[in-house]
Amino acid sequence: MTVLKAEVATTEGYIPVQGGNLFFTGIGEGEPLVLVHGGPGLDHSYFLPQMELLAKKYKLIFYDQRACGKSSVNVGTETLNMNQFVEDLEALRKFFKLEKMNLLGHSFGGLIAMRYAIKYPENLKTLLLINSSAATSAWRDSSFSMMVKRNDPETTAISEALMKTDAFKKRDPDTMAYFFRLLFKKSFYFQEKVEELTLKFQPSYPETSLLMNHLYNDSSLISYDLNSDLKKLKMPVLILATEADIISPVAVSELHENIKTSKYVFIEECGHFPFIEQPQLFLNAIDRFFGKKQE
Repeated sequence: MTVLKAEVATTEGYIPVQGGNLFFTGIGEGEPLVLVHGGPGLDHSYFLPQMELLAKKYKLIFYDQRACGKSSVNVGTETLNMNQFVEDLEALRKFFKLEKMNLLGHSFGGLIAMRYAIKYPENLKTLLLINSSAATSAWRDSSFSMMVKRNDPETTAISEALMKTDAFKKRDPDTMAYFFRLLFKKSFYFQEKVEELTLKFQPSYPETSLLMNHLYNDSSLISYDLNSDLKKLKMPVLILATEADIISPVAVSELHENIKTSKYVFIEECGHFPFIEQPQLFLNAIDRFFGKKQE
């Protein structure tokens, strides 16, 4: 484990898991908060530097999911399934000796976090679902449709032309960063703020992107409905949604209704990345949830 020099205490290293290692970064001090990034196929870097705001009050534990970012490339394709992603989280909890975790999932990371909460409810202190993927595959599919509908003709033309290039076909990291910036542009309320979204793709991305394709062979990701199991959760849950998100507001309301212990927070003039567009409102929501004094 390496300790880095920074304004807040920072560590990084690797967590041994089934068939490989997960890269992690720890920032700050205080109550530990484990963050699960979205994707599939992205890594934790898009949380930064904005999420460092939380590091003044919490010890943030970021990690790159299996076959993502700086985590192991040489993992077996048979391990690329949702259950293993949950088990990787459990390995992380044990590695950091957390009796009970505070777990934050963003976007696709929210789906992993929900599945973890269902399988290991006794190991969670709190659950925070930030612009989370829906609890059913039906609403997830509508989110994909919303992204397509929001694309303007110019952005669509640029994206389609980019997809025909050799650089895109070879999954060149810089080209993919440009492509995903175009993709996420319509996920922002203030679209110019997409330029503040950190998108770092490792040199290994051509390999990891091919590996991640195997995740879509998992039938439990293709078709699922977690609602009946979510009704059994007893830990405090924060559900944060935003005005311009691609997630259906009906899906969010359904999630809030099913989780009886949940608190619902809605942020206006904000899209899929509230820590970028409305950082203070986002921080206030987290602090209120944990009962901390707001700045």
